[in-house]
Amino acid sequence: MSCELNRVAITGANGFVGSHVVRTLREAGIFPIPLVRTSQGEPDEIIVGNIDKLHMHDLPSMDAMVHCVARTHVTREKKAPRF
Repeated sequence: MSCELNRVAITGANGFVGSHVVRTLREAGIFPIPLVRTSQGEPDEIIVGNIDKLHMHDLPSMDAMVHCVARTHVTREKKAPRF
């Protein structure tokens, strides 16, 4: 069985891990679809805002999705995070 990946969406694409995933996909000849909360000026990025409100029907067609969204600096929060 073979699987061809041509278009891959990446959540958290402007974060540390997500930005490396985007670059690696581009280098491999795969078209990344960067999904970001706020614009960083990347080519083809899609601003989705809060990931909690993201719906698949709002996104372009894709072959796969890599989820790289993370909460940072949670040790600075005074109350427990809501998951």
